Amino acid sequence: MDWTYPTTPPDRRADGIAEMARRVVDEIGDSHLPGTRFTYDAREMLRATREIEATVRGGGRLWVGFQNASKLDHEAARYEDLTASGADVVAFGSGRPGRCPEVGFRWIELEPSSVRLENQWFLVTTDPEPIAFVSWEVSDPARFGVGGISAPDKQFVGFVTGDPRVISALMSHLEATAMAAEPR
Repeated sequence: MDWTYPTTPPDRRADGIAEMARRVVDEIGDSHLPGTRFTYDAREMLRATREIEATVRGGGRLWVGFQNASKLDHEAARYEDLTASGADVVAFGSGRPGRCPEVGFRWIELEPSSVRLENQWFLVTTDPEPIAFVSWEVSDPARFGVGGISAPDKQFVGFVTGDPRVISALMSHLEATAMAAEPR
């Protein structure tokens, strides 16, 4: 599936989530997506993030997107604690984080992009239960990944799902991205 956020006029960037929903429906061949909700609320997105982190505490693999290394550096203590609890974390973003080796998980360094899924804010896991949160920052691309979710003019669109078909499509994409990014 193409998880790249569609190009839209600047004042209509949030509308691209409808195209993403259409792609998901086409990929799984079913318009019924049980356990899926779309959201534009950054606070709800943060709650979903914390719930998924709590789900993998003590074990399970977590695929997580930080947009860029500075975002990971800001969350390093939280993720150091999460990996110490037994979670296996694979993180994605552009740049090189300062604390990655001491945090204890795999960092997949990416070229910067404001539209590719792997450069966005997301958390995906299948263990101990399948759940995913995916969001795209639809703020001005020149400010992509700069500041926190409550920074002026920040805007995100996304979804939370427990649908295993959607999660499987996400996992396939992230696994392929991680393999392609690994040094040979």
